[in-house]
Amino acid sequence: MNVGIILYSHTGNTLSVGQRLGEALRKKGHVVKIERIQIAPDDPNVEPLSLIYAPETLSYDAVVFASPVHGFQMSKAMALYLRQLPSLTGKKAVCFVTHFFPFPWMGGKAAVGKMEALVKEKGGDVIHAAVIDWKNRRREAEIDQLLRNLETLLGE
Repeated sequence: MNVGIILYSHTGNTLSVGQRLGEALRKKGHVVKIERIQIAPDDPNVEPLSLIYAPETLSYDAVVFASPVHGFQMSKAMALYLRQLPSLTGKKAVCFVTHFFPFPWMGGKAAVGKMEALVKEKGGDVIHAAVIDWKNRRREAEIDQLLRNLETLLGE
């Protein structure tokens, strides 16, 4: 399967999870490309934001969308990107967010829920969503669970 991992990562934490997913999926025989959304200015807290690089999704059978949580919500860069996407009809999609709070209810669940809603608005079939709590001891277990779920859902 041809899988695109499309993410926005300001500090590199979300990117590191995306890279681990990519490695695991390649080992299972998938073709994987990691693409980073780029914005201007290069500060997610400054508005207005504009997209410098917005990866296309047409060539992928499945797409993983990933974003950090900023201010208890999905990053503005990811929201801007998802809103400008053309149709995702027929695409399998996985969404995940990373955040620095000790519990998913502290922004993670709302952020990934909004991400799922935007993907579904574009016709995407969200097959899985996850919150990676970057600050807690369960982080590695959460990443490993996301890897296992993704491998199972996308098959070999």
